[in-house]
Amino acid sequence: MYDKPERERSILITLLSPLLFLAPEVHLREMEELWTDSIILQRVWKSFMDKLLGEWDEIILWVMFHVVLSLEFLRLMYPSRQ
Repeated sequence: MYDKPERERSILITLLSPLLFLAPEVHLREMEELWTDSIILQRVWKSFMDKLLGEWDEIILWVMFHVVLSLEFLRLMYPSRQ
C-alpha cells in the first residue's frame, strides 16, 4: 500500500528503552500500527488499552509479591529483640 515514513524516536526513548527491556519501543511500534489514514478507531484503541492495563496488572502483582517476599526475608534475617 502506502509507505509510512519512519518516525524518529526522541532521545529520551532512545536512551531509556534498553534500560526498560525495550518495552517502550514495542509499545510505540504497536501504537504506530493502530493508525489507519491518521485515524485510530475507538474499538481498536480500547482493545490496545485493555491489553496495556492487563500488562500493568501483571507487573504490579509480580512487584508486590517480590516486595512482600523481600520484607519477609528481612524479618527472618533480623528478628526483633523483644
